[in-house]
Amino acid sequence: RVSQLTYTLGKPRIKVPYFAMVNLIAGEKIVPELVQGDFTAERVVARLREIIPDGPPRTAMLEGLAQVKARLRAPNPTDPRPAAERAANAVLELLEQPARTQTA
Repeated sequence: RVSQLTYTLGKPRIKVPYFAMVNLIAGEKIVPELVQGDFTAERVVARLREIIPDGPPRTAMLEGLAQVKARLRAPNPTDPRPAAERAANAVLELLEQPARTQTA
């Protein structure tokens, strides 16, 4: 969480579909993201109640995390850098992309 001013100034400049690293790497929502005003005790408890008992939401999350783990560990014959370095560079590339503007 950052200050409201930092969030307000930064949000239009940072155009990524997700904030959580695992979601960025997966290219889909694996874990819930509670950002800024959405991060309240009530919402955290609600998200935890979805995954603490065994069931489909927990299973889906664990499967998604396992896929991300396998993807990060998979050797890349065209890029021998460590997985952490490749992941960091992928995030940096996303952040360096120009902000997309929508026209009406």
